[in-house]
Amino acid sequence: EYMESDLNAEGQRYYVRQHQLRRFFAIMFFYTNSFGELDTLRWMLGHRDIEHVWHYLTECLEPGDIRAAGARYFTDLAKNDRLENYQTLQELLAAEFGTTSFKLVDEKRIEDYLQAMLEEGKARIEPHFFNDESGQAMKVLFIVS
Repeated sequence: EYMESDLNAEGQRYYVRQHQLRRFFAIMFFYTNSFGELDTLRWMLGHRDIEHVWHYLTECLEPGDIRAAGARYFTDLAKNDRLENYQTLQELLAAEFGTTSFKLVDEKRIEDYLQAMLEEGKARIEPHFFNDESGQAMKVLFIVS
């Protein structure tokens, strides 16, 4: 035993398993980087494909956590003028904030707006897995209901 936890009333000891630490790392990495770095996480965990990483994460994340991560991810894309593949989302944000340059809009306002749309069921975020020249890839879809 390299680490001894306290005994409970029945004299039992709680052991931290390597898999628990691995999953904790994956969840914290996802919370920090959202959808943007799942391929990096795939590599770090040694998984074959990105879809496996997605299932690994969604087994233990709440739907609200995934929606929040999605709102953060798309807010980051908007703030960095990287919504070129999300025309409908660009139009929604332009209508809401009165500008097409989202660098001028407070980040929290964008994230709150997207989070509200997701929670109210007006939009949803879905991963789309596909194969390209470098193997399996993922595109995060923002689907307006």
